[in-house]
Amino acid sequence: MEDAKVEVKVQGDHHESQLSIDTRTRQVEGGTIYNFGNNSRAELELHAGGVEGSFSHVGDSHALSLHLDKDGRFSGSYRDNAGKALELKIEAGRINIIKGSLPKNGSLSLTGEHHSLELKLDAQGRPSGEICSKLTKNGSFDLKVDGGSVSGALRHAGETHETNVELSKDGWAGSVSLTKGSKSIRIEVSGGKSAPLSSAQVSAAMNF
Repeated sequence: MEDAKVEVKVQGDHHESQLSIDTRTRQVEGGTIYNFGNNSRAELELHAGGVEGSFSHVGDSHALSLHLDKDGRFSGSYRDNAGKALELKIEAGRINIIKGSLPKNGSLSLTGEHHSLELKLDAQGRPSGEICSKLTKNGSFDLKVDGGSVSGALRHAGETHETNVELSKDGWAGSVSLTKGSKSIRIEVSGGKSAPLSSAQVSAAMNF
């Protein structure tokens, strides 16, 4: 009987990916995806029943660190030292100030080496605004804050790999694209679970 398991391995200067795919169920049964560079790192662990991982982005005066839970939630922190020290805690899709403060009137604007922050308090005293990084060689992020709720996008990219994550009040979802020569495969993740692969994706995996 033909083996229903396919192993996909892709490795380069800034990434390593190993996936075990069941060609009958068209599911990724397990694997790891590590992408890293000068300013950012993205990591996903895939296993039966769930996907979890982390994303971090660091500059001279700011740092974003997020954990992507297998239940679809996300949590972490953001620190900014471009002005007075500011630290934000992100949990269950909401953001709170745990160090520093925002002006009661007007907004706080910070600009660093390749990022910007603009936050103000709404009528209920909740932070609103935007925190984003300018595109570096391998990563970027853009966080929208509305009444304390966080949404946005994370991206890490290399010559043969790309990881994208979307954040919303419903949790996190994302995709991973791997390329090897003329062959490519894309894995979709939603709510901490990987989606079934299409027949074309399975064929691509078998030819990696």
